[in-house]
Amino acid sequence: VPGYALRRRLGVWPERRPEHNNRRFHRMAEIALGRALAYDARLPDQPDAADLARRALPQTGRLVGISPGDRRSDKSWPLASHSEMARRLAARGATPVYFIGPDEQADREAMLQAAPGAVALGLPEAGGDPKVLLWLFHAAARRLDALVASEGGIGHVAATQDLPLVTLSGPTNAHRWRPVTTRWTNVRAQGFGGKVLADIPVDAIETAVAAWLDDPKGWRPDAAA
Repeated sequence: VPGYALRRRLGVWPERRPEHNNRRFHRMAEIALGRALAYDARLPDQPDAADLARRALPQTGRLVGISPGDRRSDKSWPLASHSEMARRLAARGATPVYFIGPDEQADREAMLQAAPGAVALGLPEAGGDPKVLLWLFHAAARRLDALVASEGGIGHVAATQDLPLVTLSGPTNAHRWRPVTTRWTNVRAQGFGGKVLADIPVDAIETAVAAWLDDPKGWRPDAAA
């Protein structure tokens, strides 16, 4: 912003603004305090949410989360696409786990009918409390082998568990709002000649997820971007 250079505690020399927003917010906190701060993006586990996650999720086998986003938003993946992805995951021997946000509850039955065998995490599993639901997603992410998420808050919360994350992006700059995880693939609609998530083919997401499942530590992020 124009007044940035007038802030106190910036030092004598100007500095380049960090590329990613998470680092920008962190730098603002350092400037306000006048000292360097350790960067730790982890969130503390909530015991009650962890118990809910254990009861809601299968205790064995591979789990891959899907966070499709609110269908009223241009940052959502169409039902036909994420349902097909869920079926392909099941064919690979993994259980799809839908992360259903508060604004997506009306689509819950349609999601599950289109993806038999999928597990749902939503308000019913959180006792109807949206605040508990956020921590349920966080706790459940620790159990996942990977997560497919439209760009939004659920993906960012899950990313703090440092799980393999595949983010679908279209109208926004996903790299500027990059999730805080070391294992990340960004699949952009622009890479397929489009601007919205509906333009992203299921094949591209399956390829990215399969690569993480085959090698969750050694596969290089952004290879499918």
